[in-house]
Amino acid sequence: MKKITLLLLALTTSFYVNSQTVISFEVSEGYTEGDINGQNGWGAIGGNTNTFVSAAQSSEGDQSQQLVPTNTGALGGGLAPQEVSVEPEVFVTTDMFVESSDGALSTIEFATQSPSQGLLTTRIAFNPDDTITVLDDDGSGALAFIDTGATFTRDTWFTLEIEHRFDDGEILYYIDENLIYTGTVFGGTNVEQLVTIFNNLESGAFYDNMTFQDGVLSTDENTLSENVSVFPNPTNGDLNINFTRNFGATNIDIINVNGQKVLNASIEGFGNNSIATSKLANGIYFAQISSETGTTTIKFIKN
Repeated sequence: MKKITLLLLALTTSFYVNSQTVISFEVSEGYTEGDINGQNGWGAIGGNTNTFVSAAQSSEGDQSQQLVPTNTGALGGGLAPQEVSVEPEVFVTTDMFVESSDGALSTIEFATQSPSQGLLTTRIAFNPDDTITVLDDDGSGALAFIDTGATFTRDTWFTLEIEHRFDDGEILYYIDENLIYTGTVFGGTNVEQLVTIFNNLESGAFYDNMTFQDGVLSTDENTLSENVSVFPNPTNGDLNINFTRNFGATNIDIINVNGQKVLNASIEGFGNNSIATSKLANGIYFAQISSETGTTTIKFIKN
């Protein structure tokens, strides 16, 4: 199977390691309204000046990234600053708002890629006929955009999540926490960069609250991460956190897919502890568990 190389590489990049990164394009993060090229390490596909930080729409806060159509048909979009991740499981989310138009509708896309490998990792398209297609192996060893059977609604915000399970050879795609497609690992085997894309006809789009989250992280893999577990998973009530060693004073943060802390607890990191999750909305969450020996983050689902 032929692997797809990078869409394009940003001219300005920054490399850093982080268990979770959230990009909301807000003033507090150092973003200002206008061309995004050069802001906080962002680049523009082909150097096009149609990707902006905008206050016209936002899923939360005051600003978002906007793809502004100029009807040239030239590929446009933004290239995020590069992450460094070698984790076997990586979660990426973004809120999206796809505009309607009386003219020719653009194809709006989102992708992840691995510049260090020179390969594209995922690519998903929101098409003029409101269908959603995903780049994947078509079963013959060739790559093609595969119809997921799902559709999207224009002029309203929705959340895209891509769950990269590299060890399992799977890529899972969700819209508003509903699984729409399970694909294969066809190219890159890590995620280092997020890419927004459109073919620049007569409609545009907005992106907001991008998150980049490693599935299970630890600053000391021989201690905390190997001696803590959560159950049941999924849960519809209490989430049990079990420690097989004594880690002393431990902090638990429950974080949603938008990077927001929704619960916090301070516990003694030994034996079984429980946290009430019944008041949480159904969806995907991360339990970030921290003690003096390190930090680990475990994904769980609230039903």
